[in-house]
Amino acid sequence: MAKPRIVAYTRGDTPLDDVPARFPEIDFHHCTRPEDVARVLPDADALFIARRITAEEGRLIPTTLRWLHISGAGVDHVLPFLPSDIHPTTTNSRGLSADLIADYVICTALILRWQMPRALRAQADHRWERWATIPLDGSTMVLLGVGTIGRAVARRARDMGLRVVGIRRRPEPIQEADECYPLSDLHRVLRQADVVVITLPLTPATTNLIDERALREMKPTATLIVVGRGRVVNEDDLASALRRGRLGGAVLDVFASEPLESASSLWDVPNLLVTSHISGELPDIRERNAEFFKENLGRFLRGEALLSIVDQEAGY
Repeated sequence: MAKPRIVAYTRGDTPLDDVPARFPEIDFHHCTRPEDVARVLPDADALFIARRITAEEGRLIPTTLRWLHISGAGVDHVLPFLPSDIHPTTTNSRGLSADLIADYVICTALILRWQMPRALRAQADHRWERWATIPLDGSTMVLLGVGTIGRAVARRARDMGLRVVGIRRRPEPIQEADECYPLSDLHRVLRQADVVVITLPLTPATTNLIDERALREMKPTATLIVVGRGRVVNEDDLASALRRGRLGGAVLDVFASEPLESASSLWDVPNLLVTSHISGELPDIRERNAEFFKENLGRFLRGEALLSIVDQEAGY
């Protein structure tokens, strides 16, 4: 019987050299070039992807593929490129950076609350300037998305004395939030927010979810922190709200198109902190992603339940 063919398609920075020795029962191919993956992909039983793929590459995936593992939490850079007749069991590596991303959210929430960009401008100008700051304790955080990352954010926020209100597809209560509501209640709930945090995946239902109307519902003193997917927020509407002083401030770590072009006007929007998709960038994140894949590979070969299964219809 032929060995199961396992194909990994990465940018080359994912440590997989030990896979053949660790799993001698497989036919393993680690590809970094499109021409190499095109050669081996049509006969694959399982595929590990740690990069973006094209529609042409997606068409090479066989209908007999049994398992697809996508590195990281987001799957919107892969699933839309799969042919409609391909339905492998799909997993991802969500949650590996959840605690670090939660730290980033609290850090930037404090940066905005203390007006640290204003302090840096004053320092650069050698200008002594003082102002009062309202504590985060007692504020309300509205959290869009309460998956693994959202729950980590919620735990830290509640430890700091914030009231946490979750928005999720299924509004069942969760231990980490004080209240939870369905997405249909979004605009009503946004009116309560002092801090809005977005950890949502990108799906048809979440694309441009935060637009001019949603931003208009928020308090002019409220702040927005986005660590999910960039296209959940309409960047033009956000920039307009910040320029008009209709929002207290915002942080974007993710963008509609990455990397953010140097000519983008977002770099210069007042009260907008831009970071280069660093919130979950652990020093060993590639090693962690590789180990998660190898753990699931062992389960796949033994016929055991896989970890972190993705709902392809929901998109996460």
